[in-house]
Amino acid sequence: MNEVILDFHVRLGTARIRLRIGDRLRVGRSGPSRGPARGIAREEEQRAQDPLVMIAGVVMRHGRSRLHDGCHTNRSAMQDMSAHRIGSNRHDLCSDAAMTKHTSFVFACGLGVAACTSASTKPATPPVSAAPDAQASAAATLPPPIVPPVPSPTVTGGEAHRLVIATVACWLGGVWSDAQGIDEATRATDAERRCHQLVQNVYGSDDQTRYERLRAVEPVEVLELKNKILATARVDSVDRAREQQLGWLLDAAADAERETMLGRRAGDRVKKDIEGARESGHLTTDEVAAVAPLSDARALEAVLGFDLGELTPEARSIAILCAMDRMETARGLTKHLKIYTLARPFAVLFGTPAPAVPTDAHQPLVPGTWLAFITAVAGAAGHPVSPAAKSPADRELLAWGGTLDGLADKLRLEARQMSDGTELKRVADAIVRRLDAEYRASEAAVLLSKKG
Repeated sequence: MNEVILDFHVRLGTARIRLRIGDRLRVGRSGPSRGPARGIAREEEQRAQDPLVMIAGVVMRHGRSRLHDGCHTNRSAMQDMSAHRIGSNRHDLCSDAAMTKHTSFVFACGLGVAACTSASTKPATPPVSAAPDAQASAAATLPPPIVPPVPSPTVTGGEAHRLVIATVACWLGGVWSDAQGIDEATRATDAERRCHQLVQNVYGSDDQTRYERLRAVEPVEVLELKNKILATARVDSVDRAREQQLGWLLDAAADAERETMLGRRAGDRVKKDIEGARESGHLTTDEVAAVAPLSDARALEAVLGFDLGELTPEARSIAILCAMDRMETARGLTKHLKIYTLARPFAVLFGTPAPAVPTDAHQPLVPGTWLAFITAVAGAAGHPVSPAAKSPADRELLAWGGTLDGLADKLRLEARQMSDGTELKRVADAIVRRLDAEYRASEAAVLLSKKG
């Protein structure tokens, strides 16, 4: 036999009901139980010892079931549930008859009391320890530990692009040195220094074999150089997004520079052959051999037509610098070769048609063809020859200067679209200033001489 003494408090509105109950709940046995009956009895015994069931039974027995209006309105629903009986058993769970007959009803009523009580009270707050652990509290207030960042390789932004421009500077040779203000006597040495420095920066050592192959713009060396530069671009915060365009720019510049270099070498051989007077309008053997390389301008035309996004102005500037280099090659050549050297580039840059020249290089050139051609180019470039210049020499001088200044005008437009951080922009601006000054000086000299 178990004896349960309960203190039960229920707060309803402003009233409080205190129930002090001392009841004895007998759990007896009426005989041995076997099989399923024993399991049922054990279950009923455990349920009878449930405090919630005992509370509900006591409330019913003392007529206190009407503790809250909400409970009263739900009584009919509770009574409907009493029709379901748990099952017959031979154990008296309590001395009270209502408890023995209606266990399900008692359980439901107990749930109702609990629900009514919880509805009229505020939800309990989670328990808080009155004396929290000092170590845990201190750890919670401390700032998180500072973990130093893992150092990453330092890559200067735009390094791959700088290497491409340094390669172009190596190939342009004296043109680049001239733009940087290097005197004519040391321009060749300065160009060699730039190329050696490029090999050192790319490969980590100054390899003479690589240097010579680079100066010769050999395709194999250009490919190896390109792979090195693109590897740099892949880890560069600036150049990573334009890796492909940098590769195209290097390839296009290499093709144009190789084409210009072959024409320059052919022209230099002819110049070395010129030692004395020769019959006007005829070509020597070297001159005939020079026609093909001097006339080839496919790579230059391709560069002018490329769309390389933000690098397009740089590509076009390189093509314009190659055209200027061609004009330097044409200087001192025979009139035949002057036209072969410049006709195709000027057709693309200024839209001037190539003059009619003999398809057979051994045929003489019609007199006046060259002067008419260069004068037309100067006019198309925006710098027509002044009518004040009467002699062929003066007209040719002004036409030559006007053509160069027309190239400077185009270079100026491209330079304005370049990044201020690229060396190519500074070189282009310097060349533009020099050509402008030279043209104004030559024009003024010719006109003043006519007035005098």
